[in-house]
Amino acid sequence: AEGDELLPILVYKTWALNNIGYAYKKKGNFLKALGYYKECLSLKEDLGLKARLPVTLINIGAIYYDQGSIEKAIEFYHRALSMSEEVGNKKILSYALNNLGGVYEGQREYEKAMGNYMRSLELHKEVNNHSGVATAYNNIATLQRRQGNYEEALQGFQKSLKIREENGERRGIAICLNNMGVVFDLQGQTDKAIEYFEWSLAMRQSLGYKKGVAVCLKNLGNIYMAKNELGKAVDYGSRAFKLSKDIGYTAEICNASRLLKQAYIKLGAFSLALDYHKVYMSMRDSLYNAKTQKAAIRQQFQYEHDKELFELELEEEKQQDLETKEAEKTRLIIYVVAIGLALALVFLVILVNRLMMIQRQRNVIRGHKEVVALQNKDIVDSIHYAKRIQNSVLPSQKQFRDVFPDSFILYNPKDIISGDFYWLYEAGDTVYFSVSDCPGRGVPGAFMSIIGSSLLNDAISSKGLSQPSEILDEVKNEYVRALELSAENTLSGDDMKAVLCAWDKNGAMQYAAANMSLLIIRDGQVIETHSDNRGIGFSLGPPLPFTNHSISLKKGDTLYMYSDGYQNQFGGEKGKKFRVKKLRSLLAGNSGEPMEKQQHILEATIENWRGSTEQVDDILVMGLKLN
Repeated sequence: AEGDELLPILVYKTWALNNIGYAYKKKGNFLKALGYYKECLSLKEDLGLKARLPVTLINIGAIYYDQGSIEKAIEFYHRALSMSEEVGNKKILSYALNNLGGVYEGQREYEKAMGNYMRSLELHKEVNNHSGVATAYNNIATLQRRQGNYEEALQGFQKSLKIREENGERRGIAICLNNMGVVFDLQGQTDKAIEYFEWSLAMRQSLGYKKGVAVCLKNLGNIYMAKNELGKAVDYGSRAFKLSKDIGYTAEICNASRLLKQAYIKLGAFSLALDYHKVYMSMRDSLYNAKTQKAAIRQQFQYEHDKELFELELEEEKQQDLETKEAEKTRLIIYVVAIGLALALVFLVILVNRLMMIQRQRNVIRGHKEVVALQNKDIVDSIHYAKRIQNSVLPSQKQFRDVFPDSFILYNPKDIISGDFYWLYEAGDTVYFSVSDCPGRGVPGAFMSIIGSSLLNDAISSKGLSQPSEILDEVKNEYVRALELSAENTLSGDDMKAVLCAWDKNGAMQYAAANMSLLIIRDGQVIETHSDNRGIGFSLGPPLPFTNHSISLKKGDTLYMYSDGYQNQFGGEKGKKFRVKKLRSLLAGNSGEPMEKQQHILEATIENWRGSTEQVDDILVMGLKLN
């Protein structure tokens, strides 16, 4: 009887703990807020209040996300997601989906983020939660803004603003005003952007919403930085930095330190610029790193595919008796891992050495040239080691032109080394050549290109395969096995794309394509080819073999193979993608020109399109004429 009387009091205590945590969060005291939320969670678990757990799990995840502890945030959001589905609480489920979408957006996984936001919007509408609908519209619009769809983004923010004005949600109104200011700034409407930022700032200050105040201060600082009003830029940036640091808001510490670094470089205060650069690099690494992205992928895939994983594990056990073949494959894995470990060790030694040099030279740096060199050299020099290793494994452009004199290869990695690679192999009268696009860029992409090249060589030299489709089937099997891919640790983004051709020098050619195009131009006309709509990687269910195609080529036919880096480059007047249709038209229109000139045209066109926009991916385009 005594326990029954005590239960309602303890339930009220969970409410009190949650409300106190919320109050501390609004004041920007994340540490105390987290303490009260965790005490609330523990008490709810002891009382068996299962239906009320998801709210607290979401609150804790949000604190971890703001502090830059992305893996912890993912963990708590997924617990909230699973539990809200289990108890059938659609309203809380919609909030969990929304917050998880924010994690994916922060990790630049925009497709997954949009999927979560759209599902959240549908659930909010289903349960008639107007505030939740406004939040979903706002988040979808933010994602559209990141992707360069400014008009659609403004429409979404206006929908969210209208609902929040009807509900009298001042904090939500301030959020919409700030987000609209960001779009106006991107559209070049600077004065209007300042007006909206200051409007939002005033509302957030009156509400005591410190996190939102820091965001507005940083946005205003960035605008004045662009206008070269450096005094105002430093003022707003310093206020944003101090406030973000006081409340432990990692994302805005990162943004404000980047703004201050740029301002102090322009002011000639290089020592201060270097200090803020170090803070920026530290905060950026805590927010965006491969470990965090893998954590998100693991959590999401485990949530969706537990049953499939069990079946795949049973299938793997049946294959363990193939010891002879496994020995050969193990040697390949050891070779690749040894290269990776050696390269990682070289990187570690070089980076530690660079950090020590920066510390020793800190008091003697006096000029802009030294600051820029220190910012870049610790990264660029070490990556050149990886480039040397990659170049030693892949064929050179000279080797390719020895076989195909009338050809070009436009090869422009985003980060010195590339996940895209071209490949060449001669076996008697048959020449095999390929263009492949591996997952990842930079160092991870380079590792994958080494693996892909080695597997192609092995399929012909060791396995004796000759048909392109058989070769790609073998490469897929070995690729999955070498990287230990399964339903637990892979998504479609882990697939390698490739076109593989086998030409017998007499005009006949076979090819197979894995989610990549082969373009043939004959007398200025495009000859359509076919590609299997799947990549080289893990797939659920029985694996489908790749299709082998045969085609008769004529003298003067021109072949083009390309990764998706060229067509996906943002630029132009509206900041849109170049698109594959425009690339195909460009290739067809210039196919009659000499190969060297074609390469120059492609280079000039993409540079003009890109303008000041950052290169987004590795670029590889191969063209060759069969004479």
